[in-house]
Amino acid sequence: TSSVQDVRGAAWSADDTIVFSPSFTGPLLAVPVSGGASRPASQLPESGEIGTHRFPSFLPDGQRFVYFAAAATGTEPGSLYLGRIGTLDARLLGPAHSSAVFAAPGYLVYARGESLVAHAFDSRREELVGDPLPIGVPIGGSLSVSAGSSCRVTFQLVDGKVTRIGYSASSDLPMSQNSACA
Repeated sequence: TSSVQDVRGAAWSADDTIVFSPSFTGPLLAVPVSGGASRPASQLPESGEIGTHRFPSFLPDGQRFVYFAAAATGTEPGSLYLGRIGTLDARLLGPAHSSAVFAAPGYLVYARGESLVAHAFDSRREELVGDPLPIGVPIGGSLSVSAGSSCRVTFQLVDGKVTRIGYSASSDLPMSQNSACA
């Protein structure tokens, strides 16, 4: 097993694999829930341009995960990448200032600049689509986002602009085509 210091996020997959960032710098690691040796789940580029992979979050299929990558010089802008259990291959999704989570029916929610945004994600093509939609929540500093059934942030689109925002603690609210949860 490897040393774990200053953990920077972890996610538990449907097949009982935990992907985690064991320290401030370095790649993601994976370990079976039942225990055992950890193995690489991501790979830093040889160029040294990126020094950290952090805050993984699984997509609904339980095999693919989104993570934040940056230079590892502190709180900095970085990029979102898409990884997959069992391979070190990763796909660049786009710029970000935080981790991201999947929100039904098909968005990634994350910070970009000083805004919380919902960005359409095409799961089949494995890419972000169009421009990110500001949710209307001003933010500053570090941010971690999570998605779940206990909290919903919804927005309505009119001509591509967010016109109404609602927050609910109810998990019984149906998600509409133009909604996101953070």
